[in-house]
Amino acid sequence: MVYTRGASADYDRWAELVGDGDWKWEKTKERSQKIESFRADISSELRRYANPDMTSYGTQCLLPVSLPSVLESESEIVFEAARELGYPTNLDHNSGNPIGMSLAAGSSGDGLRSTSASAYLADKKVAKVILEGKTAVGIETTNGLKAVAKLEVILCAGAVDTPKLLLLSGIGPLEELNRHNIEVKHQLEGVGMDLQDHCGVFLAKHMGPNFSSRVGTMMSDQKMTAAREQWSKEKTGPLVTQYASACMAFVKEPKVFESEEFKSLDASVQGYLRGSTVPSFEIIANGPLVPPTYVFSDSDDGFLSVVIINMNPQSRGSIKLQSSDPEMPPLIDFAYMSHPYDRHILIEGVRHAMQFVKTRTISKYWKSSINVPKSEQEQDIWHANGSVVMDKANDKLACVDSELRIHGLQNIRVADLSVCPLTPNNHTQATAYLIGEYAAEKILQSHDHQLA
Repeated sequence: MVYTRGASADYDRWAELVGDGDWKWEKTKERSQKIESFRADISSELRRYANPDMTSYGTQCLLPVSLPSVLESESEIVFEAARELGYPTNLDHNSGNPIGMSLAAGSSGDGLRSTSASAYLADKKVAKVILEGKTAVGIETTNGLKAVAKLEVILCAGAVDTPKLLLLSGIGPLEELNRHNIEVKHQLEGVGMDLQDHCGVFLAKHMGPNFSSRVGTMMSDQKMTAAREQWSKEKTGPLVTQYASACMAFVKEPKVFESEEFKSLDASVQGYLRGSTVPSFEIIANGPLVPPTYVFSDSDDGFLSVVIINMNPQSRGSIKLQSSDPEMPPLIDFAYMSHPYDRHILIEGVRHAMQFVKTRTISKYWKSSINVPKSEQEQDIWHANGSVVMDKANDKLACVDSELRIHGLQNIRVADLSVCPLTPNNHTQATAYLIGEYAAEKILQSHDHQLA
């Protein structure tokens, strides 16, 4: 739900990697405006924490983007603690420079969350792409129906299912296709490789009275009933304002540059990471309760959840098939923390987070630590990308060119986060929309005579 465009240096680096200036920050910012419907009604109270330049946002497009209508009390405490640590307040984290503590914008409006499922997409499940020679001509669904493409096939199944779909279609690494007895239609060694993600860890504190009103609402059937009724009638109230004031600090830690882990990186990567708008890690405070099953005995108490996320991951994982059955989920290996630089960054991030919760501002509310258990979830939903990577054709893992066309094939593009050549320093939904907008531009340019 958090809407963050990322650092200007991310997109300038992207353009450099793929050799196409159309991916630079200035172009990216223009495309963002074609996506957003930013709500500008920001109260004077909020302007101390968020005061974006509205001329750089779209206000009339499909995706609602907004700041919270009411600032939760704990958010003010979080900002005060950040100032105590010397973190600057960033009034507009989508300006191209995310460094500092910010009040997060979200993809919501009028009391409702918005996603691509509600703003753009219909629900269809595809089994494979139909190829005639090296030309994509349509798709086949899992129930055997076929659809013929008038102009192009556009894949936008995401960083997990797009490589899976390509592999099932006979497009991918030779060894992987042969392992599942799938007819090789087009050898492309990078499909499913170069998988990247942001990795994070949690800290949680049980806080005393006067920190937050969230627990009091959760523990009261009367308050929850009233909150549901208010939301149903007016789309306002605690169900809209509580949990809507997430605070995020994108932190740049210069001492990282003295580490052996940093010095072992390629010189061009080092240069990018030193950029003034490129953070080392992110600390998110004031999010949901972790774990959600934790029980409070006093309704006056509160909690503080802190997430530490490493930025610019260097670890690379993979997406592979379990079988040739399209109903079977793929094998996902993120290879988290397999690169020593990622381990170093996450350790530094946790150190900062520990300093944050030990500030005078925060620690005076402490009651105890909440032990965060090992994940028991069946699915993890984070920021996966890079598994059908965009790069120049001479790169051994390159899958698509800078206009999203699959190398060596005709009439097929990929328009989702799987094409990212690097993991942006953001919450990646904004980048997913940007890729879709870019794809629309290029498709229209390629076929303007047929679409007129």
